[in-house]
Amino acid sequence: MTRNRQTLIALIGLFLVGLAQAQPLATVRVGDIRMDLTSPTAFSYDDGRDFTIVNNSPSAVGSGPLKAVALSLDAPAASNSGCEPAQFSDFPSGHIALIQRGGCSFATKVLNAQDAGASAVLLFDQGLENNFTLPTFFSLGEGFEGSIPVLALSFAGGAFFAGQENLAFTIETNLFVGPRPVAMLRYCDANPDHCAMSVRHINGGWERHFNPNRLQSTASTYKTLPLIAYAEAVVAGDLDPDTLVDKEDWARFSMRSEGNALAAAWDRLGNPDQVSIDQMMSVMMRESDNAAPDWLLNELGEAALAQVVDQYIDGHHDVPISINAFFQFFQGMTTEPGPAERIIASYDSLLDPGWRDELNALFTGPMHAEAWMQAQRDFICVALPWESPPSPCSFGGENSFEERRTLLGRYFSRTTSLTMLELMTGLLKRDLLAADVQTRVEPHMEWPLVFPEIAERFSRYGAKGGSFGPQNICNMTAYLEDAATGDQVAVAVFIHESVHSCNVGLFPFAFIEAFAEDAEFREMVRMDPMFDRVFRDRFQSQY
Repeated sequence: MTRNRQTLIALIGLFLVGLAQAQPLATVRVGDIRMDLTSPTAFSYDDGRDFTIVNNSPSAVGSGPLKAVALSLDAPAASNSGCEPAQFSDFPSGHIALIQRGGCSFATKVLNAQDAGASAVLLFDQGLENNFTLPTFFSLGEGFEGSIPVLALSFAGGAFFAGQENLAFTIETNLFVGPRPVAMLRYCDANPDHCAMSVRHINGGWERHFNPNRLQSTASTYKTLPLIAYAEAVVAGDLDPDTLVDKEDWARFSMRSEGNALAAAWDRLGNPDQVSIDQMMSVMMRESDNAAPDWLLNELGEAALAQVVDQYIDGHHDVPISINAFFQFFQGMTTEPGPAERIIASYDSLLDPGWRDELNALFTGPMHAEAWMQAQRDFICVALPWESPPSPCSFGGENSFEERRTLLGRYFSRTTSLTMLELMTGLLKRDLLAADVQTRVEPHMEWPLVFPEIAERFSRYGAKGGSFGPQNICNMTAYLEDAATGDQVAVAVFIHESVHSCNVGLFPFAFIEAFAEDAEFREMVRMDPMFDRVFRDRFQSQY
């Protein structure tokens, strides 16, 4: 090893120590995580379906019979399972503790179990809501000092195990706990089929790529394209940005498939009865509202978005579709509760013209009928933010978990990390769009500068992220200028098929901001610790 390389490794080691002090930690999988039933019969449970990781869990192996600890299945609100050492007075050493959420921190529960001799812990949800859903937010906290493996179950899963006798398991976690930017690299190194990444240090004239040409679901990162189409239409005189739109018209296509984004958008605008077109574009980017891009698609037509792809995209980007039409098929419809099986059997991907024709026919046809849309919202148990929710209501869709994962990965708009890197570089350097179009785009791309912490650190910061479940897609593309140094970077990160939900374990924005601000971190990336596939071998001892 050369003296320069030895010096670099030493500097990176010191940098990672400082980074760990400055950055919140994250837990990511760097190997198999398993939960195997060993008695009374042998059975292996599915990671991400039957169980999931707990953030900041140690990396370890534990085996033994299962022992429930002070559960409160009939009165879940009263649960304090595992909170008191006395609850473990009869706990046999070497057993696995089955512990219910509630009453104290997860760390307290796990440390009490470890002190009682538990070899591992299965934490399960409390049972107050979403009883069949795996928790995505369980964390033992930064600095957790336990040493036994910990996995999480749904309430239904934990209650089922509690009702069985003579169960025994082997539990194994292979995890990395460390600074969020490094955790992203470690995750992608260990799970290359789940990641695509492109980074560019513009000032230094270098870039690195990881699976840069693989097609990835865009999620909401695609909304940069409708924003450009809007700016082009304003400059051409086809849209007046100050035109007011009734809130019902703004949300006419909404299926509330963006979490609470439409409600957050309406609240941020002050709960108005009318919004301007420019305000709609703002909340499309800032809150990731799904109503605004479909309103714009209806107003301008697909040809306007196709023109943006043809004129500005260097690489591959599917012409964006109606996101709410897609979610009609994803969630099921009154006329076809489970369309996914038919779609998967009939069409290879979004590129199949028959599938695009189906989407477009739905968007240009029945979705324009107010009564039809209301029936659809009732069918999936949602309401617009200013309306009362349907009651009583039972979700009527019938697509399976695996079918929904397939729809998200193959039938939504897709692009590549290299394509988005080129787009963001053009926006950063202001050499992609005409000046008057750029003037319309920038305020909506650079909205993070309204936050004082970001404005102090960056002179320019444009970003658009997106996420989808249950496929656990977590994407972000950004351009930044460091306020102190003037350094310019562009980054595109695409994660898919992960057992980590977006911003639980995986934090693309933390990686992007570290890459923008920290020259030592950029140097670590430039020297190939991940990209030449020897990251762990070369730097294992440094963290």
